[in-house]
Amino acid sequence: MHDNLIREYEKYPTAKKFWEVLKVAYGSTSTTRLRALTLRFNQYVLDPKHSMIQHLDVMKDMIRELQNAGCELSDEQQVLAVLRSLPEQTWGHVNFVLTRNDQIKMFDSVASHLKLEAEHRESECAQQGAFIAHASQRKPHKGKRWNKPTGVGPSNSQSQKQNLAPQGDKAMKRRRGKRGGKKNMANAKCYNCQKMGHFARECTEPKKIQAQQNM
Repeated sequence: MHDNLIREYEKYPTAKKFWEVLKVAYGSTSTTRLRALTLRFNQYVLDPKHSMIQHLDVMKDMIRELQNAGCELSDEQQVLAVLRSLPEQTWGHVNFVLTRNDQIKMFDSVASHLKLEAEHRESECAQQGAFIAHASQRKPHKGKRWNKPTGVGPSNSQSQKQNLAPQGDKAMKRRRGKRGGKKNMANAKCYNCQKMGHFARECTEPKKIQAQQNM
């Protein structure tokens, strides 16, 4: 008997908790106490501030208190009580699936499934948070601003043409000057006949050079 009490004591975090269990086990707890435990157990719902592990620990403690008070719960009743304690809005689908799973027959089985589901949800939330944080750090892409011509003064393409035009005219004038554009022939002097109005290559008189050679 003494050894059993020691092993039972190790399950509880404080002596006060163990003393309350002893009072229930040995009949010092009134019927009102048992009724309060049953009501609390039936109305208990997952606290949003608690993790799934904390919630299952609370449910396990309440089941133990009821058993010590003389209220034995079957495995099926324990499983249904745990599923009932889950909020319909966030855990309704999981509740529906586990209720129809024939392999979920004990408290430990349903607890394992709920812990895995809670870990999966926490992982998805962490990934979404990381994605949102990464997206918020991206700088918006700013394309090059294109300024439309304002109608005051010529556009860029027109000004470039105007800047290039004088250079082209100068080049043409230089080209014409070098390659014999039309000149005033009245001032041209022939070195063959010494007359004005034509060049030596256009002279019709006998070439002086040829005449000298013939002499």
